[in-house]
Amino acid sequence: ENELALQPAAEFGAGVLSRPHDIAQGEDGLLYVADSANHRIVVFDEAGNVINSMGRYGLASDAGGGEGTLNEPWGVAAGPDGSVFVADTWNHRVVVFDAQGEFVRTWGSEGAFSEDPMAFWGPRDIAVDADGQVYVADTGNKRVLVFTPEGEFVRQIGEAGVLEGQFEEPVGLAFDAEGNLYVADTWNRRVQVLTPEGDYLREWPIEGWFAQTNERPYLDVAPDGTVLAADPEGSRVIAFDEAGTYRYRQAPVQFELR
Repeated sequence: ENELALQPAAEFGAGVLSRPHDIAQGEDGLLYVADSANHRIVVFDEAGNVINSMGRYGLASDAGGGEGTLNEPWGVAAGPDGSVFVADTWNHRVVVFDAQGEFVRTWGSEGAFSEDPMAFWGPRDIAVDADGQVYVADTGNKRVLVFTPEGEFVRQIGEAGVLEGQFEEPVGLAFDAEGNLYVADTWNRRVQVLTPEGDYLREWPIEGWFAQTNERPYLDVAPDGTVLAADPEGSRVIAFDEAGTYRYRQAPVQFELR
C-alpha cells in the first residue's frame, strides 16, 4: 500500500502542497509543480496564484488507471506546444496532459532491472529539449530514455555503472543553451554532462549526494550557464559554472521566532 494515498483529496486546497519535488516553467511563464504526496501537478502563474491542477490519485493497474491518474509524481516538464509531461514515479510511466490539463496519453509500464525501453522503475525526472524530444530519468534502471512527444522510443543513454556515461540512480535532468544534457548521477555523487545524443563530455563531483533519505537531487541551468544543483540532505543549493567550477551555495534561510 502507498501510505501517501491515504490523504483524502478533500483535505487539501488548491494551493496546498505536500512533498513537492520538481518544478518547470512553460514558455508562457506558468509554473508547474510536481505536488508528489497529493498526486497531482499544480499550475501557478508568476505571481503565485493557482490557476489549474492536473491529475488525481490512482494506480495504473486500476480500471481506467490510464486516464490522467498519478501515483506520487516526482518530475514534470513543459513542452514547446504547452503539453505537460509527468514522470508518474510509482506508476512507472509517463503521463501527458494538454495545456488545459486534460489527459492526452500515457506510455511505459513497471519493469525493474529491465532492458525493455518501455519498462520503467521509479522514473524521477523528465525534461523536454528544444526539439520537443522527451528525456526520462529511468532512475531504478540506471539510464536515461529518449522518446518523441507521442511516446515513440528514440534511444537509450547510459546504463548501470561508474564509468563515463554510466549512471547509478540518475535523477535530475537539465539542458544548457547548446542542448547539452546535465544529469544528477546521484549514487555516483557527480554531475555528468552529455551531448543530446548521449556522448560523454565532462563531469564533476558533488560530495554528499548518496541520498540516504527518500529525497533525490535535481538540476537546473540558468540562462547565463550557471548550473544549480539541489543537495537535499545538505539543505542547500550549490552553483557551478558550466565546467563544474564551484561558484557559491545558498544555505537555508534562518527565521527568527517572535
